[in-house]
Amino acid sequence: MVAAYGVTDGPDAMDEQQKPKISRETYSAGECVFREGQFATCAYIIESGRVEILKEAIGGPLLVNTLRAGELFGEMALIIDTNRTATVKATEETALLVVNPGVLNAKLEAADPVVRRLVKVLINRLREQMKARADDIAAVHTS
Repeated sequence: MVAAYGVTDGPDAMDEQQKPKISRETYSAGECVFREGQFATCAYIIESGRVEILKEAIGGPLLVNTLRAGELFGEMALIIDTNRTATVKATEETALLVVNPGVLNAKLEAADPVVRRLVKVLINRLREQMKARADDIAAVHTS
């Protein structure tokens, strides 16, 4: 079930993905929210339930993290405009708030330019560290 909640009213000519809005989605245990490599279209806030963050590896998927209610995921790809860096699956009945790019972009654009740049640099560094960590984990599991 998906329900949309308008955050602000934008111009009628604005693309749906750019209009700031938040919707709700539910996932059953084992259901995939998104897969590594897919184009990012939103971020998620866990309302209830739990998800696993998985990285693809030669020996099969590797568990990177487990997230619970109140936690945010999927935001990195939106901010730096790239594909998903991991697969996310619900481990139990899970309700998610879906935040489209318009909401995140509006918040970033409203931020001080120095803060905006700092956030982007930190996210790029975090992405590099996550990739190196995943590569290290994969190397251990394939040796």
